[in-house]
Amino acid sequence: MSIESVLVTRLGGFAGLTALIGTTPPRLYYGEMPQKTALPAVSYGRVTAQRVPAMGADTGLVRARFQFDVWAANAKSARLVVEQLRLALQRWSNTTGTVIQDIYVAGDVDLGLDPDTLEHHSAIDFEIVYVE
Repeated sequence: MSIESVLVTRLGGFAGLTALIGTTPPRLYYGEMPQKTALPAVSYGRVTAQRVPAMGADTGLVRARFQFDVWAANAKSARLVVEQLRLALQRWSNTTGTVIQDIYVAGDVDLGLDPDTLEHHSAIDFEIVYVE
């Protein structure tokens, strides 16, 4: 299972988040979000990924940074979604499939009103350490 699939499964099963972005399916999109998507919604993607080497071998350990962009009708709604993303992922780990050893918040930012879409935009970045 890919790291993206693991993240979608985790977020799609987190009640606080799905209460805000829906469940059938959740408004959670890899890459670009479709136009005219109901709000609030989340788009996300991998920013970087470093494979951790060892002496003459690959360890399978990856340190990846993912950014989650939150789009909402107002700043309060965007902040609620960012907080639920944080609660769902911060320090979460698993032991099956793609093993996530740790997740921590690398930062979050309120980017204000997007002049093209007139939607409020916030973002939160996570560092994710997992085994491929």
